[in-house]
Amino acid sequence: MNKLKLFLFLLLILFLLPVVIKFLDSSKKIIIAGHTYSWPKSKRYKRKGLYEPFMEKYRINYFFSNPDLLVLLGDMVWESNSDSWDYVDADSKLLNDSFKYVFGNHDIGMGLEDLEKRYGPTTSFSIINDFTIVFYLDGNINNWNITGSQLQLIEDELSKNNYVNVLLFVHQNIWWSPTNKHAKVKPNSESFISDSILFESELIPKLRSYKNTDFYLFTGDLGAKDPSNIYYSFDTTNIHVHASGMGNNVKGVFLEVSIDKENIKVDPIYFGDDIEYSIIDKIIREIL
Repeated sequence: MNKLKLFLFLLLILFLLPVVIKFLDSSKKIIIAGHTYSWPKSKRYKRKGLYEPFMEKYRINYFFSNPDLLVLLGDMVWESNSDSWDYVDADSKLLNDSFKYVFGNHDIGMGLEDLEKRYGPTTSFSIINDFTIVFYLDGNINNWNITGSQLQLIEDELSKNNYVNVLLFVHQNIWWSPTNKHAKVKPNSESFISDSILFESELIPKLRSYKNTDFYLFTGDLGAKDPSNIYYSFDTTNIHVHASGMGNNVKGVFLEVSIDKENIKVDPIYFGDDIEYSIIDKIIREIL
């Protein structure tokens, strides 16, 4: 009997310890995942909602301690309708009570007005801490260009505080064009792309003008077809670009962003058939 009590006590400690650590820890963790829809024509994953291998890897990694926020970087649905969004919302809530969407080309099929009725404005912001602010942007509005009211929103909020870090979330790979130096990193889709991509000519100079601020741009339209094209990153002065995605049924990636006061760390989390899972991972997979 004493051994049973000791076992139950240790089991309780095992489950409560992550909760206590999270309560005492002031740092934040954000999970970022792009192109997360389940393809209805897939021969392997016959389900609606989010991409099953992603959901499994998320639950394995965060079985004991859930991140502060889950951000899905667009293309959450194959076909945009109320039924599809019901499944996506249900899956998102299974993973994390706190989640946020930015919208891709697949998502806008039901119309911007209906999306905003359901989820609110497709462009918004939130403050993480005194050092960090996040902007959720809509690359559909100006054909992959962050201009006009969206750029004005960024400028307005940055004028109110000297943020050390700015996180920008958008679905489209707005840094890409078929003629620039990133041309070989093909996006999943070029739908609605402008004939004139203004990332290098307008957005970069604007962001560079904030000399004491680092910008982290996260885009999410890679990985649907080519397992070797799931993650791409580069830096240009104070701008740090991370593109990711999934959906090829072989290999995918999502990003874990750790925020500790003014410090930012970005780690790619790979998953798929060719990823060797640990023994603990395999045990948790059986539990789930």
